[in-house]
Amino acid sequence: DHTLWRTVLYRAFPHSDRNRATVVAAVERCRLLRNRIAHHEPVYNRAHEDDQNTALAIVGWVSPEARDWVHSKSRVADVLRHRPASDSN
Repeated sequence: DHTLWRTVLYRAFPHSDRNRATVVAAVERCRLLRNRIAHHEPVYNRAHEDDQNTALAIVGWVSPEARDWVHSKSRVADVLRHRPASDSN
Protein backbone atom coordinates (compact mmCIF):
# COMPACT_ATOMS: atom_id res chain seq x y z
CA ASP A 1 0.00 0.00 0.00
CA HIS A 2 2.64 2.52 1.00
CA THR A 3 5.15 1.61 -1.69
CA LEU A 4 2.93 1.37 -4.74
CA TRP A 5 -0.62 2.64 -4.22
CA ARG A 6 0.10 5.83 -2.28
CA THR A 7 3.11 6.82 -4.35
CA VAL A 8 2.03 6.05 -7.92
CA LEU A 9 -0.90 3.74 -8.63
CA TYR A 10 -3.64 6.00 -7.28
CA ARG A 11 -2.78 8.34 -10.17
CA ALA A 12 -4.08 5.76 -12.64
CA PHE A 13 -7.58 6.54 -11.36
CA PRO A 14 -7.62 10.34 -11.12
CA HIS A 15 -11.42 10.60 -11.15
CA SER A 16 -12.04 8.13 -8.37
CA ASP A 17 -12.99 9.15 -4.89
CA ARG A 18 -12.88 5.47 -3.90
CA ASN A 19 -10.40 3.92 -1.56
CA ARG A 20 -7.86 1.36 -2.67
CA ALA A 21 -9.92 -1.63 -1.54
CA THR A 22 -12.89 -0.56 -3.65
CA VAL A 23 -10.75 -0.05 -6.75
CA VAL A 24 -8.97 -3.37 -6.23
CA ALA A 25 -12.29 -5.22 -5.78
CA ALA A 26 -13.71 -3.73 -8.99
CA VAL A 27 -10.60 -4.50 -11.03
CA GLU A 28 -10.49 -8.03 -9.59
CA ARG A 29 -14.12 -8.62 -10.57
CA CYS A 30 -13.33 -7.64 -14.17
CA ARG A 31 -10.13 -9.71 -14.18
CA LEU A 32 -11.99 -12.81 -13.05
CA LEU A 33 -14.68 -12.28 -15.70
CA ARG A 34 -12.01 -11.82 -18.36
CA ASN A 35 -10.30 -15.04 -17.26
CA ARG A 36 -13.55 -17.00 -17.37
CA ILE A 37 -14.23 -15.78 -20.89
CA ALA A 38 -10.65 -16.38 -22.04
CA HIS A 39 -10.75 -19.96 -20.73
CA HIS A 40 -14.18 -20.65 -22.30
CA GLU A 41 -15.82 -21.11 -18.91
CA PRO A 42 -19.55 -20.49 -18.50
CA VAL A 43 -20.60 -16.93 -17.71
CA TYR A 44 -24.34 -17.24 -18.37
CA ASN A 45 -25.24 -17.28 -14.68
CA ARG A 46 -23.54 -13.97 -13.80
CA ALA A 47 -25.12 -10.62 -13.04
CA HIS A 48 -24.09 -9.14 -16.40
CA GLU A 49 -25.56 -5.73 -15.67
CA ASP A 50 -23.38 -5.54 -12.56
CA ASP A 51 -20.35 -6.63 -14.57
CA GLN A 52 -21.01 -3.88 -17.11
CA ASN A 53 -21.54 -1.27 -14.39
CA THR A 54 -18.29 -2.29 -12.71
CA ALA A 55 -16.35 -2.04 -15.97
CA LEU A 56 -17.89 1.35 -16.74
CA ALA A 57 -17.03 2.58 -13.24
CA ILE A 58 -13.39 1.59 -13.69
CA VAL A 59 -13.20 3.34 -17.05
CA GLY A 60 -14.85 6.40 -15.48
CA TRP A 61 -12.27 6.49 -12.70
CA VAL A 62 -9.65 6.84 -15.43
CA SER A 63 -11.63 9.17 -17.71
CA PRO A 64 -15.29 10.21 -17.49
CA GLU A 65 -15.22 11.05 -21.20
CA ALA A 66 -13.97 7.55 -22.03
CA ARG A 67 -16.70 6.03 -19.84
CA ASP A 68 -19.36 7.99 -21.73
CA TRP A 69 -17.88 6.92 -25.07
CA VAL A 70 -17.67 3.24 -24.07
CA HIS A 71 -21.23 3.36 -22.76
CA SER A 72 -22.49 4.96 -25.99
CA LYS A 73 -20.82 2.22 -28.10
CA SER A 74 -21.70 -0.72 -25.85
CA ARG A 75 -24.11 -3.35 -27.12
CA VAL A 76 -24.33 -5.18 -23.79
CA ALA A 77 -27.83 -3.90 -22.93
CA ASP A 78 -29.15 -4.92 -26.38
CA VAL A 79 -27.60 -8.37 -26.14
CA LEU A 80 -29.01 -8.91 -22.65
CA ARG A 81 -32.47 -7.75 -23.76
CA HIS A 82 -32.48 -10.33 -26.55
CA ARG A 83 -31.04 -13.27 -24.67
CA PRO A 84 -33.23 -16.36 -24.37
CA ALA A 85 -35.36 -16.65 -21.29
CA SER A 86 -33.96 -19.04 -18.72
CA ASP A 87 -35.62 -22.42 -18.53
CA SER A 88 -36.83 -23.02 -14.99
CA ASN A 89 -37.77 -26.67 -15.61
